[in-house]
Amino acid sequence: YAVIDARNDQPVGTLALMRVTPEHGVIEVGAVTFSPLLQRTPASTEAQFLLMKHVFEDLGYRRYEWKCDSLNAPSRQTA
Repeated sequence: YAVIDARNDQPVGTLALMRVTPEHGVIEVGAVTFSPLLQRTPASTEAQFLLMKHVFEDLGYRRYEWKCDSLNAPSRQTA
């Protein structure tokens, strides 16, 4: 999924759904890449929220996972 800045229609990030397991109702978000313009902002939280909302309400999954790489300091800080 692309994250587009509504103020100027510029791309500022991506999120991907991976390890999709419909039979268990589980999906994982991964490959989260946000530009410095989006990092640590309310908009980055909103992007995650909107994807979670889509996963639960539109796709019907019961669990949304996000794994943190313990060796990746920015990933740890975000989690």
